[in-house]
Amino acid sequence: MQKASSDRSDDRAHAEDSHSRRRGAATGALAIAALVAVTAAIVAALVAITAELALVAITILVVAILALISTLEAAVLVVAPFLARRAFGTTFARLAEILGPSLR
Repeated sequence: MQKASSDRSDDRAHAEDSHSRRRGAATGALAIAALVAVTAAIVAALVAITAELALVAITILVVAILALISTLEAAVLVVAPFLARRAFGTTFARLAEILGPSLR
């Protein structure tokens, strides 16, 4: 009888130990799942921030290119008349040389 009682208590201790291990494994799995969820949320936030920063960088680049184009356009509008006058001046001077004797 003593042996049977000892066997039952061993079986009960073994069952409790097994149950405790399963509970520990389930708790560990839940902890890992929580860490994975938190990591996924952090990665999603970082991706969103990166997308916003890329959009801001592209916008700044486009504005800088448009400002450069408008600056160059203004420079061309200022410089072009001087070049045209110089070109017309040499053309008119050459025409005056050709027509000069006949106009006198």
